[in-house]
Amino acid sequence: MTLQRREFFAILGVCAASAPGLFAAPDFAGYRPQALTQAEYDLLDALAETLLPTDETGPGAHDAHVAYYIDVVLKHGATEKVQSWRNGLGGVEGLAQGRFQHSFTACSGPQREELMVELAKGESAPQTELDRFFLEFKKTAIDAFYASALIQREHLGYTGNTAVMEFAGCTHPDFEHQGI
Repeated sequence: MTLQRREFFAILGVCAASAPGLFAAPDFAGYRPQALTQAEYDLLDALAETLLPTDETGPGAHDAHVAYYIDVVLKHGATEKVQSWRNGLGGVEGLAQGRFQHSFTACSGPQREELMVELAKGESAPQTELDRFFLEFKKTAIDAFYASALIQREHLGYTGNTAVMEFAGCTHPDFEHQGI
């Protein structure tokens, strides 16, 4: 699911018209999925956290609210895209049930990692619907992760749009331009 600039602004417009507190931080704790069922949303959250886990380098997909981002994008997307994601999540659930006789969310960390490796096997030459879903999921989850305010601020050091009186240019010694 590639979100184009025009689509982003269309979604932003819909949000602005329907959400009085658009620029306030979302209530992540109180959020209820809009495009997916709660079970699908929980599965998506667990799958994203398995792909982008919290570790010693920083927060993971759960803390970055990747599932929230994807659910909001799906809510404002085409109905067939939502169904495609539901089918893909169902495929992941079927894989977990077949391998471990319980849901992905009930799997242990090592079991989830094993399932992730299995899902990634078709990545270089996708042949099945599940292979194609995994590619789309992976790209979208990574995009959502790096779009998150938490990751931009805490992990990447982005401090926000600020005005500067003067731009010094590149100050790295290897790229100094004498006399310019």
